[in-house]
Amino acid sequence: RRCTVTYKIPDTKGCKTCSVGNVQRGCVFLCCGLESSVVLLQWYEPMHKFMLIKNFDFPLPSPLRVFEMVVAPQEEYPRVCIGVTRGTNTQLPVNVKYINLNSNTSWFTNSGLEPVQVNQLDSSSLLVLFEKSVHVVGLDGELKSSRHHTTFSHDVESIGKKRQAGWGGPASSDPRFHSLSLYVQVYFEETLLAVWRHGWQRKRLGSPEVMEETTDSRKIYRLVQSDKMIILETHQTEDQSGLSNLYVLEIAENY
Repeated sequence: RRCTVTYKIPDTKGCKTCSVGNVQRGCVFLCCGLESSVVLLQWYEPMHKFMLIKNFDFPLPSPLRVFEMVVAPQEEYPRVCIGVTRGTNTQLPVNVKYINLNSNTSWFTNSGLEPVQVNQLDSSSLLVLFEKSVHVVGLDGELKSSRHHTTFSHDVESIGKKRQAGWGGPASSDPRFHSLSLYVQVYFEETLLAVWRHGWQRKRLGSPEVMEETTDSRKIYRLVQSDKMIILETHQTEDQSGLSNLYVLEIAENY
């Protein structure tokens, strides 16, 4: 028991959701959403623990559909995205609702659209999923380029992102998954892998062209992670509590 795998983190009792990441100048932040407050902790390497650095008393919206840290280069602490709504014009396609831990302020009118997923691509760009659409926008939801918008034919449950090629090998010999990937490179070749209940679809950002696609009602698909590698899980539809298969996905253009 010298190396404890899990342990309780002080000041996080009653945590409903959290977001963690190495997001700024090598700092690792942990942001936790409690019943009526948001706490921000930072990893302190000499003590090998997270230390409380900010406590913001504020009731979170219900339902809380997104809770994601976003870092602006000029700000000391992350913002926390707690909602997304459709923008008011073509120059502002997305309204992003934040809690700003730098100024202890927040702004939102409702909990936004469903489903929602927000990922920060770089210091000035967000990848935002809602309904059947994926948008690449600025940190405040503003238009980034003419190819900012991609629409899928299904109600997408998750969007993966990955910024570097040359990764991974397949964990399965199933040829349909051997060539799968999501490869998002904001200023270069951009593609998205969208996953829904019974399949996936890969498209180039801003283009209607479908590069790869699988639909199989016998299987339930789930995106496990898309940080350093893309991992996809499948279950049999008729036996969802049974064994599952995991796949490490690769880029078709590499083969």
